[in-house]
Amino acid sequence: LKTDNLQIIEGIGPKMNEVLNENGISNWNVLASKTEEELRAILNKYGDKYQIIDPADWPHQAGFADRREWDALIKYQSDDGSKAKAKTILVKLGIMKDD
Repeated sequence: LKTDNLQIIEGIGPKMNEVLNENGISNWNVLASKTEEELRAILNKYGDKYQIIDPADWPHQAGFADRREWDALIKYQSDDGSKAKAKTILVKLGIMKDD
């Protein structure tokens, strides 16, 4: 699993990955170092297009990923009752088994 796979973070898909890369955020470590305000400023550069997106927990999730704390990331992503995006990706890559 490459550290530049920002899509392991809930709320980041292919297009948002491109937006972040265009703005110098190309790996988990860099994303983990950003504040919510810094991320909101990046999204605001694109007008109302990304107004609905909430980047508040992206740095926290990126920190788990950067430290390879997969269980913690999966627990964090599934605390709301949804299936963790990280688990889906890790199972698909063969890094983790689906239970």
